[in-house]
Amino acid sequence: GIRLGRLCRRIHFLHAAFDGQEVGNSWKDGTVVGRYVIHRKDLPDESRPLALGPQLGLLYREPAATNSATAPNVAWTSSAENSLRLGRTTRLYHMTWENPKPDAMVEMIDFLPELNSPVSPVLFAITVEN
Repeated sequence: GIRLGRLCRRIHFLHAAFDGQEVGNSWKDGTVVGRYVIHRKDLPDESRPLALGPQLGLLYREPAATNSATAPNVAWTSSAENSLRLGRTTRLYHMTWENPKPDAMVEMIDFLPELNSPVSPVLFAITVEN
């Protein structure tokens, strides 16, 4: 797990999903590909599923490949040479976890992929907001 040992109001995740083919497939929105498990001192663990669409999208996407009703929050895009060669853009996505008990210390976060998923979640960064 990722040790935090801090009080916080929010945790921001910068992540994406990778399908291993670099070209993307039409995986259905709502497919759970992983989860964050947040461990707080003296409270039950909280599990946050990572589903394609609402929480994250594919790292390599076609420029117009979004459904605005279920589109994740795009935090960063790039049109690097490798992406352009594939006719895609590279995207990272932002998700925020609101701590319902900000006075409870967040001890650790587990980042767990779904074992039978054809798509792998990739975590790039975590930012803690006091």
